[in-house]
Amino acid sequence: MGIAFPAGTTQTTPERYPTERNDTMQIRRNLGLLALTFATGLAPTTGCFLLGGYDGAYIEREDVSLDIYGGNATRSSGEKGEVYMLVAETAYDVNSWVAEVVEATSAVTRYLNNYPAQEDQDGYRSYGPFDDEDGRDLAWIVKIKGDASATSYKILVGDRGEGESDMLVLLDGHVEVDGDMRTGGFRLFFDAIEDQPELKDLEDSGTTFSGTIDVSFTRDVSTEEKTVDIQFNDFRAEYTLGDAWYSDETYAYHRDAAGNGEFHLAVYGTFDDQVFGGYQTNKVVLDAKWDASEAGRARGQVLEVENEDSALPAGDLVVHECFDAAGDLTYRGLNDAYAGDHPEYLLGDPSTCIYEASDLDG
Repeated sequence: MGIAFPAGTTQTTPERYPTERNDTMQIRRNLGLLALTFATGLAPTTGCFLLGGYDGAYIEREDVSLDIYGGNATRSSGEKGEVYMLVAETAYDVNSWVAEVVEATSAVTRYLNNYPAQEDQDGYRSYGPFDDEDGRDLAWIVKIKGDASATSYKILVGDRGEGESDMLVLLDGHVEVDGDMRTGGFRLFFDAIEDQPELKDLEDSGTTFSGTIDVSFTRDVSTEEKTVDIQFNDFRAEYTLGDAWYSDETYAYHRDAAGNGEFHLAVYGTFDDQVFGGYQTNKVVLDAKWDASEAGRARGQVLEVENEDSALPAGDLVVHECFDAAGDLTYRGLNDAYAGDHPEYLLGDPSTCIYEASDLDG
């Protein structure tokens, strides 16, 4: 997972096993690949269209980006907490793949919305099927409906030459605009990816994906208050080595108008126990809360789950960190089950914390 847990507790070995950190990067890379697929595979020939055009609203990068702390951290050489860094890195990874999907799909729908299309029974303007422009055995349909205040869209994928009835929905999105308020989101369907293995690159060819991911947002453009939720619905990635990364939880991010922020995620993954040997399946939870100056508190938890592979040396492990506006670590603590055996890991005074541990429970 990237946290340097005290000796004798569960640790990870990135060189051999996908960790929570590496798996997050795997998911980001695969979804980034899908974004490139949208941009290159959905390049329809325009010669058959007459000039037309429809108003539309489109999801923007700023709608879904996680504006995490860290702007001041580069100006300080002080020690950074490992949970602090893991939250920042995870937010960076999420921003990368979400932004890539948003920008690619918005570019495609914005482009096609300039042309007339046949309307289907659900009121969508339907474009396609288009044969994949990269020469793969794929075909695409893009559906759009709405106007400048509210737009919905779908992207379907299937075999080259297939009709719509044989194709699967890969992405389903919407956005609504009311003055300065913007709301919307999209869902990714991984059964469509499994149905079309050419959507995967060589490195992911042996990985099996299932489930869906929902991204939703609410944003006030005038104040930049924003909420972004990423819900994993029975999502699972199974790798060729037998490792698995799965989640039925939510990434939650909120920034208020004053610049105070909160972040939460919970995932399950396989971890290598260097003390007892073998795989362990545990739940990893990260929480952070910070004020407008970027000072705050972070917490990392590795929790046992109800199966025989999840036993930890002393039960659930909890790492507490507090940091100043420069991101420098002012306090690090462990839950009682580990603190007594690992005094070398403890640092600072909890009185330096501007938030209590309970403030992360919301």
